[in-house]
Amino acid sequence: MNSTFENQPIDLEKGSILDISNLEFLKPSPNYWKVMLLQFIGFLLFFSVGLYFFYNASKDEMEDLNWLWIFVCYSLFFIIAFILMRISFKKKGYIIREHDVIIKNGVMSTNTTMIPNQKIQQVGIHEGVLSRIFKLASVQIFTAAFHNNGQDKIPGIPIETAHAIRAHLIQQIKNSDQIEVNSHE
Repeated sequence: MNSTFENQPIDLEKGSILDISNLEFLKPSPNYWKVMLLQFIGFLLFFSVGLYFFYNASKDEMEDLNWLWIFVCYSLFFIIAFILMRISFKKKGYIIREHDVIIKNGVMSTNTTMIPNQKIQQVGIHEGVLSRIFKLASVQIFTAAFHNNGQDKIPGIPIETAHAIRAHLIQQIKNSDQIEVNSHE
């Protein structure tokens, strides 16, 4: 056996690497924004109640503390958090293709994860309380990767679509297992 290993550079100008910039990503349901908003409001109320009790418990001891500045900072924090949450919603997307799944998300930067079907180990569906009210679910894709603890998810899609994606991916896993078994025989 007299073969030598070669690892030639790829010419990026010729488009020899897969270009996903032209692909159209499917977006979460508009109802998912409502779910995110309700969760945000719940957190805001919980935090506000805590701040109110802290204020009442300490107003005698902390008379010189300017509560107006605390309120302004508190309001700014939640306005910025709201804007970032909206950006996050707008950047979410996914594509289910014949041999892989592509998931896009992010806030300040965009993360695009391509998961080959043969690397998927398990597929689950998660329905939160608020998501269930709007008939939405998330498809959870488990791999052996270190990225995201081996778990990626497609959030905020209609429950019927989630079940269809799960069934498709499970079938793809079965098909890739059969191909792998047949190639070793």
